[in-house]
Amino acid sequence: VCSYMAKDTEVTWEAQRWTESDNWKSSRVLVAADTNAKSHLWHSGREDGRGQELEAFILGQGLAVVNRVSPHFTFEGAQGSSNIDLTLAGHSLAQRITGWRVLGGESVADHNYVCFDLDLGNRLPSASRKISKYALRRMDVILLRERAKEELAAAVAAGRLGVPLLDPTTVDTAVAALAEALWGAFQAATPLKRRKAWKKAVPWWTPEISVLKTRFRRARKKRRRSAQHEEEFQRERLAFNRAMRTAKRRSWRKFCS
Repeated sequence: VCSYMAKDTEVTWEAQRWTESDNWKSSRVLVAADTNAKSHLWHSGREDGRGQELEAFILGQGLAVVNRVSPHFTFEGAQGSSNIDLTLAGHSLAQRITGWRVLGGESVADHNYVCFDLDLGNRLPSASRKISKYALRRMDVILLRERAKEELAAAVAAGRLGVPLLDPTTVDTAVAALAEALWGAFQAATPLKRRKAWKKAVPWWTPEISVLKTRFRRARKKRRRSAQHEEEFQRERLAFNRAMRTAKRRSWRKFCS
């Protein structure tokens, strides 16, 4: 379900319209919405009345908020920056979503791109896939040992380890606690691999468009600091968009001929 919720509309009524979809199933539904609502639940920094109303609807429908903390805001405009774009999913589908993130600086609009990965298969996440995200060569072995001791001691103090294994339940609890402690120590001692900047190679891209993109992004930053730069921002955005449209059209004609 894709939705735009204008500021002057009643948020609960707008959200209720989602349920009118023929494909609405709360356990498997995926919602992407520009809500114009703020809530700590989706990391807006502050709450407003619309956000509180939308929270109540989300909880009532049994939906999960997919948004995660990001260095970029979903909305960055002349009036300020905030997280008002919301990704929701039914709980069974939410478990298959990973890597939710905001791509800053890639969009020519005030709303940044939101990306995430959705696993449509039946396979469970493998340990090797998780570990492959970490830079093993930069692991701090001393910190790993220290954190492992701390995590294991905490598990023992909580009664999850170091207790008699009398039945399958206690065995499962101990195994889960051990795995959790070691994984926590590993994450603390091992940095993530450096992610390369998101770029998509396209045949129509030119050095001139790169220059226009740089000028547009510079103008956008200036407009965020002061509304006095609105005219410059609009001019640079128009030039950037016009250059992209022209290049795409020229590339398509070349391909067709």
